[in-house]
Amino acid sequence: QVTASNNPDVMQRDAMQRWAEGTKKKMKAEVSLGVFNAYTAFHESYLDDGAFGTSCLFVDEDTKKHRVRTRNFHLRSIAFDLGPDGRVDTVYHREEMTINAAKKRWGDKLPQRMQDAVKDVLRSKECFTHCVFPANDPELNHLIPEYNKMAAGQAAFYAVWITSQGEVIS
Repeated sequence: QVTASNNPDVMQRDAMQRWAEGTKKKMKAEVSLGVFNAYTAFHESYLDDGAFGTSCLFVDEDTKKHRVRTRNFHLRSIAFDLGPDGRVDTVYHREEMTINAAKKRWGDKLPQRMQDAVKDVLRSKECFTHCVFPANDPELNHLIPEYNKMAAGQAAFYAVWITSQGEVIS
């Protein structure tokens, strides 16, 4: 059920009911698209949960296609970090890809050494680490100084990609 308010009186209004119904239809259509990949990712996540007691399901936006996509990362490529309350608050995902694939993915955001790479871009591989961490983490916040200039409280978590040589991509 889609609602805009916990107040039942608000949800009784015709305009709110039309909005909720329209939003529900859009969400169902989005999940049904192949780009979202929800059913496969959820299934893989449930298998990992049963076998290992945990899984890593990642949901993000394909900004080029304006679609949501879902991926389940294999646990061998994941590291979790616990916060002071003993709950997972930071996730590291390590991914290896060719320089050519990285150029297609990040373009101008890549370090100059990768942008200039011409020889064996199809075979040369680089290891990248995707780090998702709390916005208020003082140890990791230095990775993204441009975010520190944003108004406080706009994001609960930040995500960055880091090369094997420690260069921050995004």
